[in-house]
Amino acid sequence: MKKILFTILAAAVTLFAASCNKEAGKTDADGIVEARFNLGFTGAKTKAPGDGLSATQLVVGVYDKELGYLDNLSIGPNAADHKEAFSQHTAEYTVRLVKGHGYDIVFLAVCPDNGVYTIDLEKATLTAAVSGPSNQEVRDAFYAVYSIDRVTEAIDQAITLKRPFAQINVITNKDDFEAATIAQVTFEKSSLKISAPSVLNLIDGSVGDAAEYDLSPEAMTETNPNFAPYDTQGDFWLLLDYILAAPEGSNANVEFSLYANGNEEALFTHSIPNVPLKQNWRTNIVGDILTVDGNFIITIEPAFDGEEVVDF
Repeated sequence: MKKILFTILAAAVTLFAASCNKEAGKTDADGIVEARFNLGFTGAKTKAPGDGLSATQLVVGVYDKELGYLDNLSIGPNAADHKEAFSQHTAEYTVRLVKGHGYDIVFLAVCPDNGVYTIDLEKATLTAAVSGPSNQEVRDAFYAVYSIDRVTEAIDQAITLKRPFAQINVITNKDDFEAATIAQVTFEKSSLKISAPSVLNLIDGSVGDAAEYDLSPEAMTETNPNFAPYDTQGDFWLLLDYILAAPEGSNANVEFSLYANGNEEALFTHSIPNVPLKQNWRTNIVGDILTVDGNFIITIEPAFDGEEVVDF
């Protein structure tokens, strides 16, 4: 585990002095304390689609509940020396906070220089690009926020980061894939259109209104899904994308297309209304996708929080 330690005493003292001036007539803060956070996400340790290992860059936003965003105590998305901080799903962050103050501390783990997210710590937002190629692991990221109303003593806190996204998988069953192979039809790329939120509020975890994503055709890793029950059935992965979703879940209209080798026009397109999405859950669209039109089973499962499966 790489450890990222920050002791920004001078900035904290400046903040303390400013807070004393602002809170004249109130009980003044009586010092500064160390807050240590052990960050982690439990996941696979082998490099494979959906294992989360592309998210190595640590971004931290520190917000005083009265003074707002604290630039000097935060790690911006352009901080070059933190691009490999979240290694093997773990990192450590230490900061000095003013006693008597309340804070919201935001943690993000993202793929460095990914080009698919705009992180604005001052406005406390993450905005997803609604265009660009489909099937990109760089869209995988993790998020958590630690809130405390009043600091009274040193903090030593474990933080679990989770995906603020739904993972969308399109999977064809073994018989369907073999039938397409016998017919000498091979597939090279897939694309996705979906109506879903594109802005995440980093303080309260809420999402904005739905936007229209149009993710262009891109090759999918030629592999079987690496999660049950599809990993042992010989089923085939046709599309994997990460789309921002509401914490409580919502439905979205989904359209995906498949492209044959060397063909720039879609071989076929499927549109599916009211597909359920939820943060940190998988949505699986499974069936005879290559040979039968519209014969799908949609499941949504808390793959990153548990193993329960709900059929729709």
